[in-house]
Amino acid sequence: RVDHMIHFTIMDNGVGIPPEKIPLLTQTESSGYGLKNVNERLLLTYGEASTLKINSIPNESTMITFSIPV
Repeated sequence: RVDHMIHFTIMDNGVGIPPEKIPLLTQTESSGYGLKNVNERLLLTYGEASTLKINSIPNESTMITFSIPV
């Protein structure tokens, strides 16, 4: 918890995600629906105060962080 937000971080040490694919992961054009659905539920439940961020280093790791208001 930081200020009025709770932050959740999930990280792996897999192959990473190419930078050009990251913006598509929360959109319909993605090959999967998991992150898109999580992002939509965050927005429906918490509105624009919620965030979902994806950081990835190809061939090294991926870190997903989402934040919700307290």
